Amino acid sequence: MKKETMLILALLLVGLILRVFTTTCYNWDESSYLQHAEIFSGKVNNYNELDFRPLILSLMIAFLYQFWHNPLIANLLVTIISTLSILIIYLAAKELFDKKTAVIAAILFTFWPIHIYFSKQILVHTTASFFGLLFLLFLKKAERTKKELFFFLAGIFSATAILTRFTYLALI
Repeated sequence: MKKETMLILALLLVGLILRVFTTTCYNWDESSYLQHAEIFSGKVNNYNELDFRPLILSLMIAFLYQFWHNPLIANLLVTIISTLSILIIYLAAKELFDKKTAVIAAILFTFWPIHIYFSKQILVHTTASFFGLLFLLFLKKAERTKKELFFFLAGIFSATAILTRFTYLALI
């Protein structure tokens, strides 16, 4: 394997180790997303905040509830998505700039304290940044190659980022 590939794999492993955290004590926002996942999976609907909370994270958790109905699956989902963001920022920076810049971006993102902090909570911050980075990656690929598929994927991930965190409307 090339040094670059080994470095990215090492960063992904370190990033996962830094981000792994499971708990059964959730704050109000986390409980709301878990409650919405319960509603979407057909378990209970005794309270909701569906009129102002973004839906995508709760839908993803509800889907995973079909395999293991435990809130810890939500922690694992956010951890995996936030860890994969390291790879996506590397690919996006390589598309935008060059390999050296991409490696630096991946290293900085791996050890970025605020990203590590939010990776340990069932909140939309890291999930939205993951979809936002996918949007950026596919948009730059589309501009370079002029392939309609990449423009389509950029649009899908832009919409997904917005539905994950409404402040991402600024992407439009």
